[in-house]
Amino acid sequence: MKQYLLSKTEYGIYVEQMSTGNTAYNILITADLPDDVDGERFKEALRAVIAAHQYLKTGFCTDENGEVRKFIREEEIEITVTEAGSPAYEALLRPFDLENDVLFRPALLTGPEKKQFFFNVHHSIFDGASVDLFLAQLDAAYRGEAPEPESFTATDLAAEEAALHRTEPAGS
Repeated sequence: MKQYLLSKTEYGIYVEQMSTGNTAYNILITADLPDDVDGERFKEALRAVIAAHQYLKTGFCTDENGEVRKFIREEEIEITVTEAGSPAYEALLRPFDLENDVLFRPALLTGPEKKQFFFNVHHSIFDGASVDLFLAQLDAAYRGEAPEPESFTATDLAAEEAALHRTEPAGS
């Protein structure tokens, strides 16, 4: 498994999450869906967006020197279909274990009144600015458009940060 450096921000969130183990860094997104949404087509669109944004599959580990690193998970992501308030729904809300969990939990919530898309994602791999882009790409993928793959990730940022820290300051 290929491992990558963490950015300073990722490391800070990692340390905070590991010391508290709470849901403070969970980002919850819910979006009402039309009654006629095709559940299988929606799940395929979601898989396409995830495939275009491999950074969503980030996991954290400790290397042989005790340093925290990140890696990209290879396994297929489960998309839960459940009713709000069910035990499966409640399991979607728990804190993330950064070293063992996939760091997002997608679900289609069904019920007699409405359908919703539910997305619980950890802040170490997603932020508020990501929400609009993610939902727009999910909508486009549902309509049959291919999502635009990511071109610069936090993994790239961490590598740039590390390079800058190794560079001698100007005027030295």
